[in-house]
Amino acid sequence: MRVEPYQGRLALRFAQADIMKPSCVSCHNAHPDSPKQDWKVGDVRGVLEITRPLDSFMAKTNTGLGGIFAALATLSLLALVGVGLVISRLR
Repeated sequence: MRVEPYQGRLALRFAQADIMKPSCVSCHNAHPDSPKQDWKVGDVRGVLEITRPLDSFMAKTNTGLGGIFAALATLSLLALVGVGLVISRLR
């Protein structure tokens, strides 16, 4: 798995096993060009390379970070007000 530029955008590229399903087993076992004739459900028949752009994921993350930043700013302001009140009471 790695993050790299793909068509001018950042993308996540990773590999995933292509696993035989019950509907594929009989066709693959009967096909003359099949590399083997004893396929079973769950056998790995190959690897798929998957490339997913990260644009929408990054936009959602930035939106969420904006909300977290606002919440932290509010909490820090409340903390400063609380410290100010405590110091004014101690005088």
